[in-house]
Amino acid sequence: MAGFITGEGCFFIKVNKSRNKAGVGVQLVFQVSQHIRDQELLKSFVSYFNCGLYINSLPCGLSLPLLVASQRQEGRRQKE
Repeated sequence: MAGFITGEGCFFIKVNKSRNKAGVGVQLVFQVSQHIRDQELLKSFVSYFNCGLYINSLPCGLSLPLLVASQRQEGRRQKE
């Protein structure tokens, strides 16, 4: 996993509007992306670690993201 993180991974903090008292939600997110040809590898990470969200979309050209967040991302499901 270390090689994937070094090449195509990042950690970030996502801040968005929320219905809580503070009016904002904070989410810690880990993301690793791979070329579309490696989508089965990303799916295997979700199964192996029993966490994460594989998103079958191409927001980064030919890369597919795998997200692991501190809270469940509402409205997003694993797509195949």
